[in-house]
Parts: sequence; C-alpha cells; structure tokens
Amino acid sequence: MEPSPPPTFKTVVVDVDRTTHVGTLRLNRPASSNAIDADMWLDIPNAVRYLDEDDGVRVVVLRSTGKNFCGGIDVSSPEALAGQLGQSPATDCAGRKAEALYR
Repeated sequence: MEPSPPPTFKTVVVDVDRTTHVGTLRLNRPASSNAIDADMWLDIPNAVRYLDEDDGVRVVVLRSTGKNFCGGIDVSSPEALAGQLGQSPATDCAGRKAEALYR
C-alpha cells in the first residue's frame, strides 16, 4: 500500500523522498524572512509529528525558502501572536503576558 501524500500546511512544506528515506521540512514564508508567526508556530510541530510517524523517513532535513533561513519570531504584533495561540492572560502585566507566550 502506498503511503498517503504529506499534508498541506499554511507556512511549511513537507516532502518525503521514498527512495532515500529523507523527509524535508521547509519553512515557507520568504517575504517575511521565514519569521515564525502563530501559524508557523503550530505548523512546525504538526509537520514534525507527521514525519516522525512515517516509517519510511529515516532522517529529516530542515531548510527554508528565500534568502534567509529564519528571522526568529515575528514580533510585528506579539499580542496578536499570543492571542492566536490562546495564551493571552487577562492581565495588564507585560511580564505575565510574556511568560504566557514563552510557555
């Protein structure tokens, strides 16, 4: 039985080469230097989980699209990032909000 094709993600691309047993996870937000936003924050662990559960994958290569590998966390709107991840505490304390985002 043929394995199902990799799922489609919003911010990463997953590919598996069945002849070499190599899985590839490619960050795919080149316009923003592949900075990690809320969607990518969720896509990466889901993509890794998919590759981990595929018995045909022996090694995973992490790469990116564009001229930059990864610009870090997209801080253009950290409040939006925390809110999208469902971790925005009901407080005005910047430290507690930052800790919630970290966790």
